Amino acid sequence: MAEVRLEVDLPFPPDRVWRALTDVRLRDEWFLRSEAPVPGGLLTFLPDGMLAFLGPVSAQVTELVAPTRLAMRWRGEQLDTSVVWELAETAGGCRVRVVQSGFIGAPVTPRQRKLRAAYAQRFG
Repeated sequence: MAEVRLEVDLPFPPDRVWRALTDVRLRDEWFLRSEAPVPGGLLTFLPDGMLAFLGPVSAQVTELVAPTRLAMRWRGEQLDTSVVWELAETAGGCRVRVVQSGFIGAPVTPRQRKLRAAYAQRFG
């Protein structure tokens, strides 16, 4: 199965990174606008021209274990994937791992490159 995998170490504790991932006001500033994630809930991400997204993305929260794991199913134009965010405490802060898998539609390699670049830009 095709996937995009990214790991980044951040100089912040997991609870702070978790807030940046799940608090609507904070996440809207650095990633994609949407409603707050709740277990089993539905939300819509609005990419506003973010690289690699062709339009709005509908998401269903499949797992939410604060402050370590958020899993979702994303569906949009030429997109039907699972996205898992995992946070782990490190000596210097927090390691964030994002895995997005199960691509359809657009050729996988160019889409993977665009998504990896988009995630790397947002984490930068």
